[in-house]
Amino acid sequence: ADEVTHVVHIAWLLHFRLSLPSYLSHIAATRCLIDLALSSTHVNPPHFTFISSIGVVSLWDADHRVPEASIETHLFARPCGYAYAKYVAEKVVEKAAKQVPGFRASIVRSGQISGSLKTGAWQRKELVPSMLRASYELGAVPKNFQVSLEAKTLELQMLICKQDLHWLPVEIAAKLLHAFVKDAGANADTPMTYYNLENAQPTGWVHITDSLVRSSRDKDVTLVSTHEWV
Repeated sequence: ADEVTHVVHIAWLLHFRLSLPSYLSHIAATRCLIDLALSSTHVNPPHFTFISSIGVVSLWDADHRVPEASIETHLFARPCGYAYAKYVAEKVVEKAAKQVPGFRASIVRSGQISGSLKTGAWQRKELVPSMLRASYELGAVPKNFQVSLEAKTLELQMLICKQDLHWLPVEIAAKLLHAFVKDAGANADTPMTYYNLENAQPTGWVHITDSLVRSSRDKDVTLVSTHEWV
């Protein structure tokens, strides 16, 4: 702990069907990492960065920009254990920053991190790659995301609730996160800083479907309704 200057807490189970109690160990781990930072013999403890999620503010009014600030209610969170747990962990971090003199922390609310710009490599087990792979195998891809909460699974509800995609390539996300950590660490007089990590230039789903159809040279892939695809 004496050699640590920054703690960046990224590890978290991504599972949209688990309840809040299922994430108690992850919330406790957040507290343990804060304790690790506070065990430092440095005059000022290592700066702590918690990677939260835009799921904490998924129900924010779309006509207003989400502030880079503390969110005082869970009512803006996507109604699932994953988002609620991220919100609770944010409050744990904020309370530590408020109660412990010299302890400084950041909360980064991250959106969907996509594959590599260079290779397109993306963890195949994640929802989006799985969906696109299934579309290729089925020979059918949903032409829009017009289904709302009638989808059969919460994962699909979250995926198809909006047309615009704010995916952020992993290389860009890493550079921005590094910049956030440096920026927050330089603000010695600010106990808490907040950042939203999401692509501000959305891509329409139609560009994804067109690319999939064009690239499937050895197999016919057609556009179908989301209802038919599900």
